[in-house]
Amino acid sequence: MEIHGFAAETFRVGALMELSGGGAPWGIPSLRGLELMAEKINGEGGIRVGDKKYLIELVKADDKSNFDTALAQANRLIFDEKVTYINGPIISGCVLSILPVTEANKVIDMNYAVSPKVLGPDKPYSFRLYPAVRECMQGVFIYLSKSRPDVKTVALIGPNDESGWGNSKLAKEMAKEVGVEVIFEDFVQRGTTDFFPVLTKMVAKKPDALIPHAVPGGETALILQQSYQLGYRKMVITPSHYDPKTLVAKVGTEAAEGFIFMSPDWNGPTATPAMREVFKRYEEKYKEKFDPIIGPGYPQLHVLKMAIEKAGTFDTTLVMKTMENLEGEMPYGRFSMGGMKTYGAKRQIVYPIFLSQIKRGVQVGLGSVTPPVP
Repeated sequence: MEIHGFAAETFRVGALMELSGGGAPWGIPSLRGLELMAEKINGEGGIRVGDKKYLIELVKADDKSNFDTALAQANRLIFDEKVTYINGPIISGCVLSILPVTEANKVIDMNYAVSPKVLGPDKPYSFRLYPAVRECMQGVFIYLSKSRPDVKTVALIGPNDESGWGNSKLAKEMAKEVGVEVIFEDFVQRGTTDFFPVLTKMVAKKPDALIPHAVPGGETALILQQSYQLGYRKMVITPSHYDPKTLVAKVGTEAAEGFIFMSPDWNGPTATPAMREVFKRYEEKYKEKFDPIIGPGYPQLHVLKMAIEKAGTFDTTLVMKTMENLEGEMPYGRFSMGGMKTYGAKRQIVYPIFLSQIKRGVQVGLGSVTPPVP
């Protein structure tokens, strides 16, 4: 391969994603984020190690949103394709299924799992290079305390499983820290279509804000629609990412009005130049409307490039030790690594989290907050 007429070698990175199955709506745009960043890095000369330059080649694999398939594909990437760096998976169970083999073989895994179990002192090669649920939930309460001091009480609704219970526990801890009272908490089965019973009880409590958490886009749309039908007109805010255009199309402009979620206004006044650039490149490359779920995946190869170049080697142990203390600039602002107190290891990236609000059917950026991850 060549860079500007000069010979370049290849650096292969595994991209183990949910490209089919239930996780595909997250896996496909995350892969596209990697593709766009790989193209950007390669176009700017690749990764320099010593006196050589290396172009990134993504070795793609589909875990089909299945734990056993994820492990089989990880084994293929490591033993057949000889990769020593893997980006993904997204589903926590898929990540937990591959970590024994990645750790045993000193393969750095940069995953997207929400479970805190994917990080820890016993998993030195596992990194999370995006803000997960804990960090985004912190972002909700930092925003409320700084920008909406009128919100004194909140209601929590989440799925009746480990994700919902854990998120609700986090929310109650963080609400207490900023002086907000949780006056309603309930859990629903995944796949619920009738939220009227739980929402009727919630509305009766008259909370200043409703926080649906760990709830997929389709169910969030139903919560917005049905709470509106019950006359609830106060804030609805979530620590999750959604495509606002899809949401408005499902629930209508009036029911979506004022909804706050975790996502930059990628092409608006609060976006960074890098965000506007990726917005444009995405639509040019894929010939479709921009998918904001690309967000977590886009900067990860940028951070990896910085770690490799600073370490001066591809050796995963040296890169791992470099990455845990890495800090600098990335597409969304300044970043550093945290998590020693929270997760037992400095493997959680810390960078600005952007919030947006739907106003008159259009996404409007609210700026950003940077949650601490001690």
